[in-house]
Amino acid sequence: MRKEAVIIPGMYVAVIVFTWGLDSITKAWALRLIGGLKTFPGILEFWVYRNSGGAFGLAGPTQKTLLILGMVLVLLLLIGWAWFTDRTKTMRHFGFACMIGGAAGNLSDRMVHGFVIDFIQIGGLPVFNGADMAVVMGMLLVAVDVLGEKRDHHSHSA
Repeated sequence: MRKEAVIIPGMYVAVIVFTWGLDSITKAWALRLIGGLKTFPGILEFWVYRNSGGAFGLAGPTQKTLLILGMVLVLLLLIGWAWFTDRTKTMRHFGFACMIGGAAGNLSDRMVHGFVIDFIQIGGLPVFNGADMAVVMGMLLVAVDVLGEKRDHHSHSA
């Protein structure tokens, strides 16, 4: 019988704090860039974009209060979903922690600066930051875990 790993609250908090901290450190570095840094022009570039709009700069500027309230609501929903998820779903919880840490990083930007600091440009993709990467990675981890669970459930019932 396989023993299931169980998420430990301290590990959960550590992933959130690490994600948020790394995001803050990289944004502080980006703010010190003058004129940007074209590591591989057209492929990988670093330049500061003050995103006063929505995710990945895709929506135009809107009211700061509305964006902050929306981000707080998403953060609370993620925490609630994580809270009610089985503690043995380690990959899923790691994904939640990445999403929460990333959301906290972008939320703190909005609250402190009034905008999110984006600075990574890969090819023609929208400019993004470490928090965005953590959110996307977290979403992928949760999706893979949920889809894997459904696949396992169907293979056992067949």
